[in-house]
Amino acid sequence: MKKKFLSKIKPYIFSVTSKEAGILTAKQINCMVTMKGEQQRIYNAMEEDLIAEISEDGLIVADFTVTQRAKLRQITGGFIRENTLDGDIDHVIKKSSKMRKLKKLVVRHEFPLVIFCNYLPEIDLIEKTVRKMFPDATIGRLEGKLKDGKKKKLRSDLLRSFQRKEIDVLISQNMTGGSGVDMYEANWAIVYSLTESGIGNSQLMARLNARGKTERPRIYRILAKESIDMDIDNALGSKLSTNKFFLKRMKLKGVIMTTKKSPSKKKS
Repeated sequence: MKKKFLSKIKPYIFSVTSKEAGILTAKQINCMVTMKGEQQRIYNAMEEDLIAEISEDGLIVADFTVTQRAKLRQITGGFIRENTLDGDIDHVIKKSSKMRKLKKLVVRHEFPLVIFCNYLPEIDLIEKTVRKMFPDATIGRLEGKLKDGKKKKLRSDLLRSFQRKEIDVLISQNMTGGSGVDMYEANWAIVYSLTESGIGNSQLMARLNARGKTERPRIYRILAKESIDMDIDNALGSKLSTNKFFLKRMKLKGVIMTTKKSPSKKKS
């Protein structure tokens, strides 16, 4: 009886692609920006600080740690964090190229809108900018510290409000809202700063997808030219690390100079 039942429902697990399910997947649009003035100067100084001179071998990159990488990412996002004994201080960089682009995109489109970014200071800057542009807009913040408790379901309530179109702009950290949540009431989104996770990026790009949509969702990714943004983007499309692309870009830029070692003499 059991075998007969199983044969009737076989296969009980199968995969269906978005196309087969009739889901219009989001179109990815890269928006390239050029850092200028103070932002470019600070970025160049920070990038060059990662270079160390090593004896006869020319110049090589010093250990490119997560912290160092984060500093470069912060600058492209329009701020830089200073670590002091009394705590962290976030310094805003005036005339951020990404923020200028974000303003232009927001003005051209309708609500609801989702904006993804990495850091809390970026959420603060984006919220301040959008609120200044649209004083009457309802803005929600989906960040790591916003969680569901036993009594108050703060995170779930926020997402339900967005899906009911009670929130015009939802600003979300990549790690918090990039996977496992529904945001399909919006038909367009902005990625202000990239995630370095390939899986996280794929999940983020699917947040607006849903059956029944007649217009393909659009996701605008703001990338700073000749920066860590490009290294991360290249790494997301390959199996290599961000560090590998950073080294390659530094060599092409002429910051890293390598010299061939003279052949060692064989001992007689």
